[in-house]
Amino acid sequence: MRKKIFVFATMIAMGLRLVSCPSYNVFIEMEQPVAEVVSFLSAADVAGSYVGTLDKVVMNGASKNPLENVTAKVTANSDGTFNLQITAFQVGKMPGSIAVDAKNIKLNADNSFRQDVDKAVIFTMLEISTSYKATGVTGKFTPTADGYTFSFALDTVGTVLGIDAVNASIHFTGKMKK
Repeated sequence: MRKKIFVFATMIAMGLRLVSCPSYNVFIEMEQPVAEVVSFLSAADVAGSYVGTLDKVVMNGASKNPLENVTAKVTANSDGTFNLQITAFQVGKMPGSIAVDAKNIKLNADNSFRQDVDKAVIFTMLEISTSYKATGVTGKFTPTADGYTFSFALDTVGTVLGIDAVNASIHFTGKMKK
């Protein structure tokens, strides 16, 4: 009889211990959905030079060859926005050059951006420069183990005397230069 009581008491004690076991609580917590963790970056975090490729260049409807070893410079502003610059480059047999100088771009909580920017695309021909609005300036910064990758795209239509003289689209992908 003593043996039966001992076995019964042992089973009850073990049952109570299993119910309050910390590993049981961990199992319950793991069954709940896990939200994706996104680290919010500031303009100061992503400021720097990014070396990459203009992998899409379309001028007046004609696709051009990609341009490699292009540097996009990102600078932080005191109001939390950033500026994006690419120094003048030429595409194919184009008699002039194109530069990007997009200012006051707002970085969203998911590290992306999308906005129109006035006077962001500069065409220079015969030493005369004209700035045009960039529409749909979109992109994203992605943290990596050794910095950030950065991609962006923009479109512009430049008119001269009411005629669409310049219609351009570009896409850039690069990595932060250390």
